[in-house]
Amino acid sequence: MKTNHDKLIRDKIPQILIQKNIQAAVRTLTDEEFVNYVKKKVVEEAKEVQQAESPKEILQECADLTEVLECLMNTHNLSWNDIAQARSEKNSIRGAFTKKLLLINTE
Repeated sequence: MKTNHDKLIRDKIPQILIQKNIQAAVRTLTDEEFVNYVKKKVVEEAKEVQQAESPKEILQECADLTEVLECLMNTHNLSWNDIAQARSEKNSIRGAFTKKLLLINTE
């Protein structure tokens, strides 16, 4: 039975599928397609972080999310230093999340 996935996969997945005798259709994305699929993957991985419960699951899902974020950063020639600087600037203006504040409503 054929299952459609239409999602970005890690580089070694095709070989793993072959080892498991699973037939798969895979193609290489264009640069523009890659950026779009990486953005979709960021959302997918963020949802998996949200669903994770144990510290080990959270660790694994954060590692996956970080991997995908790094791919997205690379497509835009951004570094972790760039991210740290933007984060610091945003924290100076809007604060961080250390106070655990929840906005209930506004009028």
